[in-house]
Amino acid sequence: MYSSFDDNLQDFAERGKMRSAYHVMIAELGKVLASDRKSFVDLLNESGVSATLGDSPRVLANKYVDNICENKKLMLGTSLLLQMKNQTSSADGETKLSDEGVKTGYFVMRDYLSYNGDQYSNLAADPISAVAQGVGELAKLSSTAVEGGQKLRYAKKYGALDKVSELANKREETRLALIQSQMKQKEAEAEAEKKKDEQRQKTNRTILIVTALVVVLAIGGAIVYKLKSK
Repeated sequence: MYSSFDDNLQDFAERGKMRSAYHVMIAELGKVLASDRKSFVDLLNESGVSATLGDSPRVLANKYVDNICENKKLMLGTSLLLQMKNQTSSADGETKLSDEGVKTGYFVMRDYLSYNGDQYSNLAADPISAVAQGVGELAKLSSTAVEGGQKLRYAKKYGALDKVSELANKREETRLALIQSQMKQKEAEAEAEKKKDEQRQKTNRTILIVTALVVVLAIGGAIVYKLKSK
């Protein structure tokens, strides 16, 4: 049995809509950032990214975004955390972690972010060197031959700039989605708390009114009893 989060994740993944599946995960992660900052901080630290509870939500989001494209452990940790937050109860009332959901989430993140081990990390750090390793062309040239314009032309030719641009777009897309989800969750929590306060005030007013009526009736009854006793 899946939660609505897992339903959406599995549905998009099965239909090959990786961007939509990925955004389902990031939206859910934004909720965690808003309502359970400690879990978000633990996720970063356990994935080798230094973070503290004193970091603001925006700082934490930036740390996540700056590392997610190259950090396989962070991808897997994200999928595991989201499944832990969305465990469902079986028929016997036992909560169960979806192993399939963890695997699907991890696959979605790797696929959408095009994670490819060391080669992808090299691309993020040094796109020119990564392309040289991939096609073997720049490696044949002397270091002086790839300076300036020629280096840029080779980068364009072998798609390094396109890949770097795509990576930058996905980072910014993730950052925006994460912050927006966090803010939306905070607003929802604030609205829910406001309604709770209104309900508490309404209940208190009802109690006061009922109490006042009881007192009035008691006093009235006592007066009537005295009058009849005379």
